[in-house]
Amino acid sequence: MKTRLAVLFVMLALVAPSALAQQRPPDLPFDSDPEFLQLPAGMNFGEVPGVAVNSKGHVFVFTRAPSGGGSAFMPAAAQLFEFGPNGAFMREIGRNLYAWAEAHSVRIDKDDNIWAIDKGSDMVVKFNPAGRVMLVFGRRKESVDEDSKPWQRDRNPPLPAIDGLFREPTDVAWDSAGNIYITDGYINSRVAKYDKDGNWVTSWGEHGTGPGQFNLPHAIAIDSHDNIYVGDRTNRRIQVFDTAGTLLRMFTIDVLPDPATRAVYGNTPTGAALAAVSGQPNSICITPAPNQVMFVGESTYPGRIFKVALDGQVLGVIGKSGRQPKTFSGAHALACPSDHEIYAAETANWRVQKVMLRQQAATPGTTPAAGRSDLHVISSIGIRGALQKMLPEFERASGRKVTVDWGTTAGLKRELEGGRTFDVTILTPGAIDDLIKEHIIADGTHTDIAQTFLGIGVRPGAPRVDVGTADAIKRRLLAAKTITFSKEGASTAALLEMMRRLGIADQMAAKTVLQTVSGRPAESVMDGENEIVLAPLSELRVAGIQILGPLPKEFQVPVVMSAGIAAASAKAAAAKELVAFLTSAKMIPMITASGMEVVR
Repeated sequence: MKTRLAVLFVMLALVAPSALAQQRPPDLPFDSDPEFLQLPAGMNFGEVPGVAVNSKGHVFVFTRAPSGGGSAFMPAAAQLFEFGPNGAFMREIGRNLYAWAEAHSVRIDKDDNIWAIDKGSDMVVKFNPAGRVMLVFGRRKESVDEDSKPWQRDRNPPLPAIDGLFREPTDVAWDSAGNIYITDGYINSRVAKYDKDGNWVTSWGEHGTGPGQFNLPHAIAIDSHDNIYVGDRTNRRIQVFDTAGTLLRMFTIDVLPDPATRAVYGNTPTGAALAAVSGQPNSICITPAPNQVMFVGESTYPGRIFKVALDGQVLGVIGKSGRQPKTFSGAHALACPSDHEIYAAETANWRVQKVMLRQQAATPGTTPAAGRSDLHVISSIGIRGALQKMLPEFERASGRKVTVDWGTTAGLKRELEGGRTFDVTILTPGAIDDLIKEHIIADGTHTDIAQTFLGIGVRPGAPRVDVGTADAIKRRLLAAKTITFSKEGASTAALLEMMRRLGIADQMAAKTVLQTVSGRPAESVMDGENEIVLAPLSELRVAGIQILGPLPKEFQVPVVMSAGIAAASAKAAAAKELVAFLTSAKMIPMITASGMEVVR
């Protein structure tokens, strides 16, 4: 997301996302059982768009099997089944329910209530664990209605959404307060919010491709910090909102498929058609707290499942398109009761596969010690390049594994204040000191690691010009079509002050784009969306930006990265070991190679 400056840089507007560049993630080894769920003799699934698992390990399947009358092209097709933890069939729920028309998804809330989303009837139904209807949302069309006919998909102009009614809803999720969020859906292109008692609160979103808009909000999941992840399928992106509907960030999955695979049905897409479907978020599930990861199911082709960190980094790829076990026709729904057990509902293959990820071997060159606990680091992107060099060395030396979540200092500080767990955090000194005062970081653990300075960069291959003086940088900024930098980064205040002192704040207002996603300023220049990026030199270097130079001395401020250890960490000794390693003399070459320097 990005934000345009108005006068005094306070009037903001959003911009579209782009792919997060990363190396190809590994293929994750796994086993699968496509026959784990045992239907009674003579029964079969139809298309399977929905699967969910409750706290007892019971598996719920919402299938498009004929449940009533209708023509060959428009039958009532929805049955909801429950299976035991061993896969044995237990019962059918809601047989011949009035809301059944075309099954779309099923979810289980924290109290083991069962929620079924029916795309054909435009309804969402809540059952209690015994299978009795407790709440209904939306209303199906009646055959006697004068305007009873399929929904029109003409979005020019778009159909006006109506509070409390849906047009082909797709999924449901809940925040920690019990508020209900329904993706609505194929026609209305929005998210509807109800309170825990089922009262309408609000909705957000509309049809479009811009930030906060949706083409098809097809899946929704919420993490333990109430971040709401919406799979905007045909815009091939996941948008992340807070509970008020404010867009926080977005990301895409950009992993090319195996060129030897073929689509289960239809022509195998290539070129622009392949780019349009690759990484489409068909389904999303998030594992239970505290160490949450996301699994994302792709559309029918390329049909893969991705293991994804909550910041959008793809950690691994599971399977490929196909009809055999361990291949997928696109996971229309996913249930993930743990980070190694996944249930994948497939529409084209008419089945649910139980997927078990295998234990991965240690990285070559590492020697994990038995019983050595892992460490969780939350870090500003400003030191990313240095940490990516230093942490593998620490892992080899200590036998510990380190996981890192990245972001901006301001955004990460809010998350830590909101209760996010960690062992070590690396932020700016002021943020570390504030968190010490709030007893989130242990007193006496503030340790400066490295510092960098502010620079200006352009896309590789762009003309190089002098920016070494105040007059030179003023000319370059005024000549640019657009410039960009972080909205709430460590350098934001200094950059705004530089423009004020240069006397060009008003001229730059209309062409300056403030970014709210960490790493996005440099990425938007690499993608050609913006012409110039202003950021710490360490961020420019790790992104591959062509650096024109540091800012003139009169506008420079050091951007210091400091570590702190969580006051509540159960791994304080290991955390101290990590911080000591990062500040040791043998790490200095890695720090300087990343565009930073040791704090003297």
